Amino acid sequence: MKKVFPILFSIFLSLQLIGQENAINQYTTIKYDNSIAVGIQLHTNGWGGNFQYLVNKNVSNNFILNLDILSLKHPKEIKVLNPVLENAKPYVYGRKYHILLIRPGFGYQYIIADKENPFGIKAKANFVIGGDLALLNPIYLEFIYKNDDGKFYKETEKYDPSNPHHYNQGNIYGGTTYFKGFEDLTAAFGLFAKFSLSFEWNEYEENYKSLEAGFMIDAFPDKLPILAYIENQNIYYNLYLNLSVGKRW
Repeated sequence: MKKVFPILFSIFLSLQLIGQENAINQYTTIKYDNSIAVGIQLHTNGWGGNFQYLVNKNVSNNFILNLDILSLKHPKEIKVLNPVLENAKPYVYGRKYHILLIRPGFGYQYIIADKENPFGIKAKANFVIGGDLALLNPIYLEFIYKNDDGKFYKETEKYDPSNPHHYNQGNIYGGTTYFKGFEDLTAAFGLFAKFSLSFEWNEYEENYKSLEAGFMIDAFPDKLPILAYIENQNIYYNLYLNLSVGKRW
């Protein structure tokens, strides 16, 4: 974690120098003071939404207020299905928590290639850092039990990897809804950073579409306890794509 953020800070300084070289042309957005953008974000280990409020500082860059709400899974988790039980539901064996990341942050956007005509594409570089709030929602599964009469029945229980009955995959009927267990939410706090290139297009500057591609880092002091039987991580590196629509005023 100590090595990652100095590297990203160096990238941030480099982008400032790039942005300062940009020149004004007739298609620049300097006449607009603010913009908002809302998008869908897909990353290597999950997906979610993105909201940005941008303040135009000068012809070359914008100040960004950023909010991401994303799911996060362990890179090695796999969904399985009990092959013996009829109508069994898929679940991730050994998964202890659903993870939801809430990431407020700030940064800068630098125009590295402006539009040369109304139908052109504007290229931008983006750098955002901020806080990471990970909400840990415990996993509940449906388990099969046998009563004294030899009949089978199902019980919904919080998954406990130390419970011998839960450990046996043959006893697991399947998963429950994502929202089951919200009353037992816990939280972990960390930091995140993301760097990306984005490409904006539209004939009219007031409304625009943008495709953003880059990488992001989520770092926590302790490992997130996502899986029970596999080594967990406290730093997650992900590639991501973000498709958004925006409006300037």
